[in-house]
Parts: sequence; structure tokens; C-alpha cells
Amino acid sequence: MKPSFIDEQEALAEYFEAIAAAERAIAQAFARRAELVEAGRRFGQARANAAARLPGCGTKRVGSRAATGRRRTVISTIHWTGNSTG
Repeated sequence: MKPSFIDEQEALAEYFEAIAAAERAIAQAFARRAELVEAGRRFGQARANAAARLPGCGTKRVGSRAATGRRRTVISTIHWTGNSTG
């Protein structure tokens, strides 16, 4: 016996209600993820700001542009003159 039209519509509504509930759960999970990412960003920014103010906690640049430029000049001089004294 074929189910009635109303029974089919009710069954279809249950599927759509389940889909809507799943969509709400997904949206809540994405919102929670966004909150965690933002909290991590704020924590990292606070650590970076605190490290910049504490003596001895700053990072030193190794191989700064000036040092790299001098090295390139020496290498170029060696290459073009053929000796390492120039």
C-alpha cells in the first residue's frame, strides 16, 4: 500500500529538519573555531608586545642587509679580480 501524500510530506520534513540541525551544528563549530583562532592571535600578539619591552628578549638579526651587502661586494671583487686580497 502506498503511503499517503501527508505521510510522505512529514517524512520529507523530518529529513529537512535533520539537515537544518546538522547545518546549525556546523555553524556553531565554525564559530567556535573562529573564536579559538582569534584568541590565539591575541595571545601571540600579547607575547610579541611583551617580548619587545623586556630587555634581552628581543631577536637579533643575523646576516643583516648591510653584512650581506658587504659579503656580496667581497665575493664580486674576488670573482672579477681573481684574488682574495682586493
